[in-house]
Amino acid sequence: MNKNFKLPKNIFFIGIGGIHMSAIAKLLLQRGHNIIGTDTSQTKIIEHLKSIGIKIYSNHEEKNVKSAELVIFSSAIDKNNPEIVFAQKNEIPLMSRAQILNALCDEKDMVAISGSHGKTTISSLLGFILLQAKHEPLIMTGGLSKDIGQAINIEKDSLFYRNEENMYDGSGKIAIIEADEYKEAFLSYSPMHILINNIDADHLDYFGSKNAIIDSFNDFANSLHESGTLFINKDSIEANEIGLKNNQKKIEYYSIEKRTDWQAKKITGNKNDTTSFEVYWKGSKLGIITTNLIGRHNVTNIIGCVAVAMQLGIGFQQIQSAIQQFQGIDRRFSIYKHPNDVIVVDDYAHHPTEIKATIAATKTKFPGYKIITCFQPHTFSRTQYLLEDFKHSFEHVNQLIIVPTFAARETENQGINSKKLHEEIVLENCILAPSIEFATKKITENITSKTVILVLGAGDIYKLIPKINEILGRQE
Repeated sequence: MNKNFKLPKNIFFIGIGGIHMSAIAKLLLQRGHNIIGTDTSQTKIIEHLKSIGIKIYSNHEEKNVKSAELVIFSSAIDKNNPEIVFAQKNEIPLMSRAQILNALCDEKDMVAISGSHGKTTISSLLGFILLQAKHEPLIMTGGLSKDIGQAINIEKDSLFYRNEENMYDGSGKIAIIEADEYKEAFLSYSPMHILINNIDADHLDYFGSKNAIIDSFNDFANSLHESGTLFINKDSIEANEIGLKNNQKKIEYYSIEKRTDWQAKKITGNKNDTTSFEVYWKGSKLGIITTNLIGRHNVTNIIGCVAVAMQLGIGFQQIQSAIQQFQGIDRRFSIYKHPNDVIVVDDYAHHPTEIKATIAATKTKFPGYKIITCFQPHTFSRTQYLLEDFKHSFEHVNQLIIVPTFAARETENQGINSKKLHEEIVLENCILAPSIEFATKKITENITSKTVILVLGAGDIYKLIPKINEILGRQE
């Protein structure tokens, strides 16, 4: 797509309720475009979009697109979708989510945050740091942040921005973008700077193999602007491999394991539930970072964020202050406390690596607590190709409840379901729940003191949280 392509007035979004799609739709609405969309789900995001004047159809039909001059589609949309077919037949221009976002960032220095894990936290924290430093960034991430919402609303009086936000159309020269690897969306971007946090086996329904994923990340690294910097997590073997292949570029490495350009050392848990660590730049100590974020994986996320922020011209003291204020992302270890030391934790983890990291963080945060985990597998294909890893992801919990698979874009014949996963997991106290309602009841039975209820998954498993909190409230 030609970056000089002039965006028309009437733009249609297929799958407008997605976390990224909805943010782009809002940005275009703010810029004066007429936005219409379709989404079959009914969520708070859909309610919000309707509240700011966007018309949304609940069924995909050809007639919805008749007035469109441009159609935007997400990677989850099937090529046989009637709205896509109609646009093609009637020569209405089509753009992917990544293509339209790249066009919107045409005159900005794009900082693309990538990796199999951690990119939402890094991009949100980096966006918050730049907001606090008054750099007016364009922000586009995959998770809602109270910190970003509050930082925006202090300055702006706009119906567009909620208390929790994942986007901001700042007037500054920098754009902070969460760069998604699924279906190689990130290859549509033209980044000034790139961060690669890690590379793991995921989205194999598209890539087919881990080597293909690494090759795709390498192609992404090759899209770096000639004057830009490539930031790489040295602790990730696969990400480090990208660095070795691109050693002619300007590269800065970060680590909590090895002596690199940027290093976190002496990680310490504090009595007030925060974590502190020392930050070093090429062996020289810059100072101490204190964070509310939990888990060793988040120390890695933060040190990568520090490296990029300083490259963008933010002073270390400003970075320290912003990180200390940052509370985290919705559904990234969100904690709800109840009497008698009963804790509910809601987390987006749906890949074995993420699940293990979240369980490890739970054990560190709440030592000696019983851990009851409720997990929703995300897509049938992921459950199948990562089955061996899933089988060993829950070894350190006291009870596991598995709810029906969240299909997302798939049908059951594309992999294996939660019943098969349940059969494969060797865990003494593992229960297959026929529904979310059954799981809610099972989770809240006979809760004793010093218990963590850990709710994991990227689908609609989050709907358990208010129900669990209400039941626990009634028991108080």
